[in-house]
Amino acid sequence: MSMTNSSIHIRQNLPESIEQLRAQRSCYNIVEKMYIWRMIISIFLPIFSVSMYFLFDNDLANFVLILTGIGLLVCLMLEYYEKTYSVKGAKIQEMFDTQVFQINWNTALLGDKVSLEDIHLLALKDKTPESELANWYTGLVSDEERINILTAQRMNLSWTHRQKHKFKWVLILTFSIILISSIVIGCLIKLSLITFLITFIFPSLSLYTYLLKNFIEIHIQGKELQRVILLIEQYIENGSPKKSDLRSIQDAVYIYGRIPNHIVPNFIYKLLRPKYESSFEKTNKKLTTNK
Repeated sequence: MSMTNSSIHIRQNLPESIEQLRAQRSCYNIVEKMYIWRMIISIFLPIFSVSMYFLFDNDLANFVLILTGIGLLVCLMLEYYEKTYSVKGAKIQEMFDTQVFQINWNTALLGDKVSLEDIHLLALKDKTPESELANWYTGLVSDEERINILTAQRMNLSWTHRQKHKFKWVLILTFSIILISSIVIGCLIKLSLITFLITFIFPSLSLYTYLLKNFIEIHIQGKELQRVILLIEQYIENGSPKKSDLRSIQDAVYIYGRIPNHIVPNFIYKLLRPKYESSFEKTNKKLTTNK
């Protein structure tokens, strides 16, 4: 299909498309802030409370222990809203993609769309320069629009895979540094095993659990992403994909790429974006040339 008014290149830069991109970015910014506060409360408050318990054998220490329990309840509330906004952001991304790719909305999987009012209010909070949002999918040069769509879907999955692959090793490195540092400090000040466990390990269990759990989940997610990426490349190589193929791949983008709620810090996104944008544009051109 030639580059007409119905092409991806036109639709992705329509005002409503840019607004959807702004809205989903706002959602994920909210999620990241809630996540940071949840980590601060769930990790540092228990450590602080244990320190207070050993330093001050009085009502203040007991009060801090009670405060820790309240903090954990606050964490549960934050986690609930984290997931709510994460799903909302994923749905808005799906609204953007289904509009740009002209794919039917899968109500059975996605439920209802996010209201236009919510999208508008969320978009108002985002101050990203429009130049960073325009031409979201680049390097799509095939005359067959379905090939361009498959390539854009591959780009979505590849970006998620690469970003989370880097984050996975940040998690395990952080886990190793904290654990080794705790052991070294415990040995230097000659703590007994029980005191070491109470002072260093038990208060940090939520942190250790988070780091290991997310490392394992992201590793499993990465295998699923790679599997779907290879399937897309087969569709592109074979040519003439069916519309049902596009819809099934889009479902996989949502299930394996968007719903897993692993918050990758924004600094990793900003660090990787310039390099990967250039790489994806070249890869997309290669995949869609002469197709």
